[in-house]
Amino acid sequence: MQGVADDLRARPADEPLTEAIAGAMVTRFTPESVADDGHPRSRQWVDGIRLMLTEPEVQGEYLRANMLVQRELAKAIAGRTGTDVLDDMYPNLVAAATGAATTVAMEHWLRADPTVAIGPLLREVLDQLWAGLPTPPKR
Repeated sequence: MQGVADDLRARPADEPLTEAIAGAMVTRFTPESVADDGHPRSRQWVDGIRLMLTEPEVQGEYLRANMLVQRELAKAIAGRTGTDVLDDMYPNLVAAATGAATTVAMEHWLRADPTVAIGPLLREVLDQLWAGLPTPPKR
């Protein structure tokens, strides 16, 4: 997720912020290790994601790296919205919420049986976030 801030900066300036963030996230999470159908090409890639999210020895490092990424994402959001990353909460809140939503999508993706594509999950979780987290219909 390290390059997501750069990906966001590269998006068209007139693109709505939420769409730009979703586009940057989906682009970043559909690397060469993910096939065109959105499923991983490599079991090793899946195992690496699982390790980052589940192993206590690695989780701390993942959280530290995630905070660094969120800071960079907040700067990119501030640039797009004309806010200040130090004086305004908005860019930091959007970056933190995006990071949390991404983690939720990845955890769901790891548990899915049968497997599902990560890109649509990211879109779904971000769409729910941008919609204000409406209460889902009962199953």
